[in-house]
Amino acid sequence: MLPQHRFSPRGCTLAVKLRTKLKSWLAPISGALVLFGAVYLHYNQPLLIEAVSLSVFDTYQRLKPRAPQDSAVLVVDIDEASLKARGQWPWPRTEIAELVKRLTNMGAAAIAFDIVFSEPDRTSPKRFAELLKSLELLKAGANLDALPDNDKILAEFLKQTPSVGGMILTHEANDRRPPLKRGTSHGGTDPAKYLPKFQGAVSNLDILDAAPPGLGYFSFEPDRVDRVVRRLSLVSALHDTIYPSLVAEALRVAQNEDSIFIKSNDGSGEWSAGSKGGIVLVKVGQIVIPTNEDGEIWIYYSGPRPGRVMPVNNILSADQSQLQTLQQTIAGKIVLIGTSAPGLLDIRATPLSSSTAGVEVHAEAIEQVLSGIYLTRPDWATGAERWAMIAAALALIFLMPKIGPLWCAVLGGIIVMWCAGGSWYAFSQHLYLFDPVYPVLGSTAVYLTVSGVLFLTAERERRSVRRAFSQYLAPEMVEQLADDPEGLKLGGEDKELTILFSDVRGFTKISEKLNSQELTKLMNGFLTPMSDTLMDHGATIDKYIGDAIMAFWNAPLDVDDHAAKSCSGALAMLERLKDVRRETGHDIQVGIGLNTGVCSVGNFGSNQRFNYSALGDAVNLSSRIEGLTKGYGVAILVGQATMQAASGFAFLEVDLIRVVGKQKPELVSALLGGSEIANDGAFQAMKEHHDNGLQAFRKQKWDDANAAFAKARATACGGPSRDVIYDLYSTRIAAYQAAPPPQDWDGVTDATSK
Repeated sequence: MLPQHRFSPRGCTLAVKLRTKLKSWLAPISGALVLFGAVYLHYNQPLLIEAVSLSVFDTYQRLKPRAPQDSAVLVVDIDEASLKARGQWPWPRTEIAELVKRLTNMGAAAIAFDIVFSEPDRTSPKRFAELLKSLELLKAGANLDALPDNDKILAEFLKQTPSVGGMILTHEANDRRPPLKRGTSHGGTDPAKYLPKFQGAVSNLDILDAAPPGLGYFSFEPDRVDRVVRRLSLVSALHDTIYPSLVAEALRVAQNEDSIFIKSNDGSGEWSAGSKGGIVLVKVGQIVIPTNEDGEIWIYYSGPRPGRVMPVNNILSADQSQLQTLQQTIAGKIVLIGTSAPGLLDIRATPLSSSTAGVEVHAEAIEQVLSGIYLTRPDWATGAERWAMIAAALALIFLMPKIGPLWCAVLGGIIVMWCAGGSWYAFSQHLYLFDPVYPVLGSTAVYLTVSGVLFLTAERERRSVRRAFSQYLAPEMVEQLADDPEGLKLGGEDKELTILFSDVRGFTKISEKLNSQELTKLMNGFLTPMSDTLMDHGATIDKYIGDAIMAFWNAPLDVDDHAAKSCSGALAMLERLKDVRRETGHDIQVGIGLNTGVCSVGNFGSNQRFNYSALGDAVNLSSRIEGLTKGYGVAILVGQATMQAASGFAFLEVDLIRVVGKQKPELVSALLGGSEIANDGAFQAMKEHHDNGLQAFRKQKWDDANAAFAKARATACGGPSRDVIYDLYSTRIAAYQAAPPPQDWDGVTDATSK
């Protein structure tokens, strides 16, 4: 039996009072805890939220990229077409020297390499001769010094040109220390403590590192969340030595200046409240570049622009007249030599594109510096964003219990629009980067939490009703009671139901072989799938009585064709029982009785305890019918009203029987299957012989009855065995032949037990 629950009006009153108290303090405390968590996350910057914030800034750049303008920067691109025309990379250093010579003659202000020449030129005649000598293919004593050395040739050209060599800073430690072309000076705290720190370098051959007047690193530190290049450091520290970037060196050499000056925010009273300290600007020659605390600039991309990029082959293959034409494009510009060829692995992701040549990123940065247009994220921006989130959240926490979630949703919408709109306005009009994500997410989380707590406290009484009655009422009825607790009163209504009783056969013998734990596991493994199957077919589970199940259809909600659905549910129970036998390892057999009739259905019991159930003669008859299943050797027996209301099933009339406690006989039939069996020719032939046998039996034509039953028994058809039925009728016929029934015998069998 399911546990009974007591409904207490006093308990409901207490629930209302408790709800009022919870509303007064639980919602604000919950909101404050969420706000605390949001502030904590803001301090720790989780990757997911950081990615969202950065994507907002990327969107701003896509909506309003930097306006294109006449550029003082030219990218000389080692592209796929140039590689196809001049051969695979690396090219002979003499070709690089020729390129430098031509660019210098055409008036390039600076020539910066986004390339590292870390290995000797394999095509150099001197190197080739040394190889021949080592293989003893060249006479000993041959004078190799007279042979040209391509690396030396390139170095000589670099000395005489405004060139900038490239190198890579790495986090992998090594002993490489590239030479410093010019030192740096600083104002305030030593900037090395704020700058990105590296442990190693990949640079050019010593002769090529020493030759050019400038040397800068071109390596990037993309954002950790998505590897997108959004910022570029102007200076970095290799151990404790400060090195300039390729961008800074190109700008210095182009101005023919000697100095790079770095200022920290404590260098001249520029310390801001809430600042952790850092770099505020880098001055390269006459150009002052504002930076973030790490000495970086936010790159404000303009995207691809015609005229910024020139294939290197256009220069190397140009004749004298073509060079004169190209001079108009190159003169006075900072020239960056790099590659866009995918095979040379210098492709980067930017806010505007997932594949941009690294050399173009440097070009964008130099263009931005020369134009004086900077994206700025003030050092006080983080604090402002945090306080905006706190203010918005506190307003929601204290106003929502007073004005309700709906009006606070309006307020929250205004807050979201103010944060998002203000952030976009700051970017579009002043190029400030303010993050709207944390204020929006923080205030939204607080709103959802506080409104959720208010909703839950308002629903507390309904939840208590559901919790008290959900174990033994249909879910639909539980919802009705939760909506209207006044419905918890005694009494019911008359309604036509189809009632099912199910019982395990031989349950006592099964239970004798099991201990209490094993028996509990077995019954749970049986009752759960049986109940699921019944509810899947629209049944309301009334109660469990040991191993028995009582269920009904058409209450508390109306169920169309409830008699047919009950038959389908009973057949489905037999199918599901096959799985139960396999899973439990026990040969469980059941008997099922179905009957349809008018019952009183509602809450029955006492003022202290009651249950939603059905009462009436139709319920009692259903229980009696279930008890007959074992005697007739069938799994499912149905009453006459159920059989008449459920069409399309394979019914086989079994008997006209007067059950214990009733005077009126009931026609009971076996339910053998659905429409597939009902339409089977073998079943129809068997049913015809079976019905003929019953007619002959009730007319006391014993021989004809025996003959018809014998034909029915011999007919092969689907469904369970009917031998018990025919053995039973053979025994009855033999008894009546020996002692004929009285003259007024009506063919009714009187049941002797329940």
